[in-house]
Amino acid sequence: MIWRLFFTIVGAALLSGCISGVPVSIENQSASDLTNVVVSGKGFSESVGTIRAGNTESIRVRPKGESGIKVTFEVDGQRYSGIEEGYIENDNLYTVKITVDASLSTVIETNLR
Repeated sequence: MIWRLFFTIVGAALLSGCISGVPVSIENQSASDLTNVVVSGKGFSESVGTIRAGNTESIRVRPKGESGIKVTFEVDGQRYSGIEEGYIENDNLYTVKITVDASLSTVIETNLR
């Protein structure tokens, strides 16, 4: 009985480190390239780099506990920064879709799988 408990605890500890993060897709629907794109939230900040006009990039983020999500980017040297929106946790249940529209506004959708 004690060994079963031991292996259960060890297995749970090992699996908790295997969470691959929350998938985030960033779709650029604008006519401009987005540069210095960064996705951030509580305990994470992930650089995406450049997203060409009409393209989509995907990353994974690993928030520390409950978090919203925010995206910042530059177009022609001007910095754009959205507000933190949505709700995610560091598990395999959430997905995030960020859309930058033609007016360079952002829409952040967080969903459960």
